[in-house]
Amino acid sequence: MVGIVAVLRGAKNHKLLIEAFNELNFKNSALVIVGDGPGENNLKAITNGKQNIFMLGNRSDVSEILPSFDIFVLPSKMEALGTAILEASSCAVSCIGSDAGGIIEAIRDKKTGLIFKSEDKESLKEALKSLIEDKNLIVMLGKNAREYVEQNFSIEKTVKDTEKLYENL
Repeated sequence: MVGIVAVLRGAKNHKLLIEAFNELNFKNSALVIVGDGPGENNLKAITNGKQNIFMLGNRSDVSEILPSFDIFVLPSKMEALGTAILEASSCAVSCIGSDAGGIIEAIRDKKTGLIFKSEDKESLKEALKSLIEDKNLIVMLGKNAREYVEQNFSIEKTVKDTEKLYENL
């Protein structure tokens, strides 16, 4: 199962993900979209009639939904850090993200996830295809991603780094 959790607005680029997923036309795969926002009606129009695309709307149980994803995708055109990727990674979910903004801080390409060229549908399709076809790669990247988040983005490390910053100031 491929999923995204993000506000439904143009900058998150859900449309690119939907198009790439549809064009791959994998049997026994589903795309789950969690979130709401100003782009909801447009995305519903695009996904209307698709049997394997599910729009769940805004949910309060995201922490329960994330671990059910095999692949988390954040195809944003711009992103400060990509905390949604960090959240998915903490659940050992393999991630794909665009090379926009801080996403490249949240994913180490081919080590903790896959990076694709922002707004490049063929690049996204290639990343999706490589993971959907290789369950071992999904597991390895997910495991590495969890370790990366624990080592670099834990509350303890963040507090320690913040304290060090204030001491240096």
